[in-house]
Amino acid sequence: MKSPVHPSELLRHLPCEVWLDGVGRGWDDIALRGVRCEPTSVYMHLRSHTVIAYVDGAPRVARRFAGREIAARVAPGELALKDCNTGSEWSWDEPSSAIQIYLSSHLLDRVIADIHGPKAGGWRLRDCVQARDDDMLGLVHAIAREAASEEPGADLMVKSLAQQLAVRLVRRHAEPAPQPAAPACFDMVRRRNITSFIASNLATALPVATLARQENLSVDRFSRLFRNTFDCSPHQHVLKLRLQRACELLEQPTRSVAEIAWETGFADQSHLTRSFKRHFGAPPSVWRNQRTSHAAGA
Repeated sequence: MKSPVHPSELLRHLPCEVWLDGVGRGWDDIALRGVRCEPTSVYMHLRSHTVIAYVDGAPRVARRFAGREIAARVAPGELALKDCNTGSEWSWDEPSSAIQIYLSSHLLDRVIADIHGPKAGGWRLRDCVQARDDDMLGLVHAIAREAASEEPGADLMVKSLAQQLAVRLVRRHAEPAPQPAAPACFDMVRRRNITSFIASNLATALPVATLARQENLSVDRFSRLFRNTFDCSPHQHVLKLRLQRACELLEQPTRSVAEIAWETGFADQSHLTRSFKRHFGAPPSVWRNQRTSHAAGA
């Protein structure tokens, strides 16, 4: 049960007695169950946000996820919350009953956008095994009553109460999801300095150690920052600038390919020719003739 599952699949993995079944009722964004569970330990990863209202018993409930454990001895009237993006191992040491409400991520996303705007970004529920929120508890029990009711309009009430529950969750029990830290890069000034230094020294050898020394950095640190900034290795960037400069010099018909190779830091004419053909599909002399012909035709 390592991959996320729909609430309809949960009973295959969670040994319990169901005393209220509101799964598969066509409510789209909400489902629920009332369950009584014996002491057990089970891995659960539901694809829904989950609100659990403890009804009876006083088990010690523990959740283990992301290398940590949260645990508490809970009482009737307390709540547990689980974000849809976290799977975990749950365990409890005494029999207990609970109402489990399953809310779709689409519902919470719509409520978040309505409250915080369409550019609110990703949010998550604050995972916990023990919380006290009397207003939310009242909504959970109201949803359960309507799910068990046969009165006209019960389905509409469930959907309406689900919306209210989602608003309460976003207001009191959700937070912006942490954004992954942007990879460290050179700032704009250092980026210009590095590019300028390379362009001014194309005719000389430019090993990474020389470039790193210019920035007072170790080779490893410089290479990592360089790749994050330029999306390529220092060697690849230097080669790119050498070839760009070679193209500029080839526009001058009096310059020989051998002379250009020397001025752009290639070992010899053959080295330039091999690199140039690999990147542009033709050797320098052919590329120059094509450019000349094109210019004449224009």
